[in-house]
Amino acid sequence: MKIEKPILGIDISKLTFDVCLLCGDKEKRRKFDNNAKGFRQLSEFLEKHGVSSSHACMEATGRYYERLANYLYEAGHVVSVVNPFQIKGFAASELKRSKTDEIDCGVVARFARSHRPPSWEPQAQEVRELQEAERYLVSLKANLTEESNRLESGLTCQEVKESIERHIKDLELRISELERWMKKHIRQHERLNEHFKLLTSIAGIGEVAACTYLGELGYSDRFDCTPQVESFVG
Repeated sequence: MKIEKPILGIDISKLTFDVCLLCGDKEKRRKFDNNAKGFRQLSEFLEKHGVSSSHACMEATGRYYERLANYLYEAGHVVSVVNPFQIKGFAASELKRSKTDEIDCGVVARFARSHRPPSWEPQAQEVRELQEAERYLVSLKANLTEESNRLESGLTCQEVKESIERHIKDLELRISELERWMKKHIRQHERLNEHFKLLTSIAGIGEVAACTYLGELGYSDRFDCTPQVESFVG
């Protein structure tokens, strides 16, 4: 008979995370800081309750979940990262009307126990670095557009105009440097470069779109079919 792992439901935010540990018919709850110290305290909490391996489940909330998910994965736990709409739908099925962190982590735990969501694996380091670069590039380009529009808005103060022009030149330089780094980074990693070439061989897919795809979705062979990609995108 297969022994089911204890379930660890996690509701995470920028500064803290709440956990609900389900071991058989027992339920234990705790709150921790979302940092390295809090992760160590979570390990001590699990050890105290005799849990060496669990099935941890959390929502994909911004990037707040990533460090904890990686920590648990490297510690040998099964980790699932699910779409928040799945948890919301499950909570509705339980007729939950109030929303607190304590309730949420319990809902996540019961969802994991009922549905056994698929396991999550962290992206390769080179993909995570590309993702950070392409997201920052998007931010820089947005800033450039904002400053260019401001420069063309009919300003009368020469000092302001010159300041904006200097900022635009700086943004253009940073964008150019980051784009060169991204191309070099891709060439330095064989698998990443192979996927990049495959993507850019598709009509209508340029270098920017290929970098965005790889940064956000990673290697395509992690998906078995198109619906899985659609589900991942959410």
